[in-house]
Amino acid sequence: MSGTNIDPPPHYFRGTEMATFDFETDSAAAAALVPEGLVLAHEPARARVMFADFTFSTLGPYREAILAISCLWEGRRVLYCPYLIVTGDVGLIAGREIWGAPKLLGDIGFTRANAVISCHVDRPAGLNRIATGVIRPRDPLVPRGGEDVPMVFLKVIPSPEQGAAPEVCELVEVTIESSVHLGSDGRPMLFSGPGSLSFDSRSPADPWAALPVNRMVHATYGRFDSVLKHGRVLHRYDTAAEASPSTSPVFPRR
Repeated sequence: MSGTNIDPPPHYFRGTEMATFDFETDSAAAAALVPEGLVLAHEPARARVMFADFTFSTLGPYREAILAISCLWEGRRVLYCPYLIVTGDVGLIAGREIWGAPKLLGDIGFTRANAVISCHVDRPAGLNRIATGVIRPRDPLVPRGGEDVPMVFLKVIPSPEQGAAPEVCELVEVTIESSVHLGSDGRPMLFSGPGSLSFDSRSPADPWAALPVNRMVHATYGRFDSVLKHGRVLHRYDTAAEASPSTSPVFPRR
């Protein structure tokens, strides 16, 4: 892939530490973030925050914090991601250039103490806390096959010309194929347990708090090996509709 700053997929990840927090949220607020063609998978709407520590990857070590909404595309479950923060520039460039992931640089922390794992995301570091998730890993989980739900991004590349429609506006799907690490006893390193999630800032630059945490559904913690392969374009939007001031856009602006 000449002329770019990253290698083409697949990209490999080993020993990833991940905490996930599923919650019920306001359906109207969730629907306002979802592009045309996707529908909410639940009523009330459900969303997920994931904190990932990629201690080794072929893109280098970095961390991610992801906010995703549970949706359906043509009856199939997907996770639509409107917001994503990352700590490494190579991971950011790869995500944006290939799949259109809405990655921004920020600070992500993992603290392991007193039988709990606490994760947080700041942007900028130490000044604006966006989200905090805490889990006490307690109950072993047995992984089930076919649980790799695809992630979907809205890939938008604006035109350099004033007043012109975006040059690219696509709904892009990518699947991360993951396997759970096994402990020394041969059992999966995957646990559920009591968890909490809070959005600590109503920052207009990072409006994660627009999706309130109305009820915690599930929290998990585990360690994984993964491979990130090529994605596919689910839909190409008619960008001419976005250029018309008399109509509402059919996809959300970032």
